Amino acid sequence: APPGPWSPPSPWAQPPWTPAWTPVPPGAPAPGATSTSRADARAGVVLSVGVEGMALLNVLPAITYGIAPTIELSLSRRAELRASALVSGTATTSVESATAESSLIAGRLDACAAGWPRDLIRLRACAGLLAGAVNASGLSVPDPRTAVSPWITPALRLDATWHVARPLGLVLGVDGYFPGLRPELQIVDAEGTVVAARRFPLAGVGISLGALLALW
Repeated sequence: APPGPWSPPSPWAQPPWTPAWTPVPPGAPAPGATSTSRADARAGVVLSVGVEGMALLNVLPAITYGIAPTIELSLSRRAELRASALVSGTATTSVESATAESSLIAGRLDACAAGWPRDLIRLRACAGLLAGAVNASGLSVPDPRTAVSPWITPALRLDATWHVARPLGLVLGVDGYFPGLRPELQIVDAEGTVVAARRFPLAGVGISLGALLALW
């Protein structure tokens, strides 16, 4: 059949008009406020706990290992406080013809500054003080003795945290120790005269690898 006469489409047959804005219910965040709120949350106070395994070089008279539990308080994206403990393994060293064992336990407090606070990787520098004690005992001597000596040292630290899957991160750190009080291992004769001695190192290094968990 031949087509009928053409007529313009009725305006009432068009799809309903869609406004360019979407109403927001009362109390709901604005569409562009999500990223800002997340950034504000990251910039707030964050408490984290962690643990690190360490290799201690030149801290005790021989290379040994250490365990360091940590608590960190992030005050902002750049300023942090860090408290930790250091418990070392036993280092065996020789003093003349004898041998001695020594171990270390200390507490530490640091102030830290994050120089590259990115979402995935954070670089940080810390400065602080360690205070603790060294326990030493003699071996292979006629009259072995045990002594405890104070160990106090300023420390510097550089570390990097890789946020694998928030709130968990992996931490790689390097610490430098510069003890002001350096214990000394001594061999004495029957009259109490020192016949041989070995002082603890003047400076040492710790290399650490661990995990950090943000609690809030």
